[in-house]
Order: sequence, then C-alpha cells, then structure tokens
Amino acid sequence: MGNFSLAIQPVESIQAQFNIVTARTVLELNGVACFSLEDIIPEKQQIVCSRSFKKRLSQY
Repeated sequence: MGNFSLAIQPVESIQAQFNIVTARTVLELNGVACFSLEDIIPEKQQIVCSRSFKKRLSQY
C-alpha cells in the first residue's frame, strides 16, 4: 500500500486493521496534525573512545 492509497483509506478501518499510530499517520497524510515536536523524543547519543594495544600496558 503506497502513501497515496494509505491516505485515502478511512481512518476507522485503518485503526481497526492496524493500530492508532498508523491511523494517526493517515491523519497526518491528510493534513491533520497529530504529532507535535515534543512527542518525538530523540535518543541520547554517546561518544566512546576505545583503544586496544598489541601488548599489555603497565604505565600510562
């Protein structure tokens, strides 16, 4: 099912067949705002620096 064919489906039938998130996606495709920017929480990111050496280090 492409974006256009999903957008023209009745929201009630989409929610019955799939879930509320898919129904909200259909509403969003039709111009109804369901998700605000605060609803989407970005995942935390980390920077890790790791090194390995051929021989065991005894001093730093």
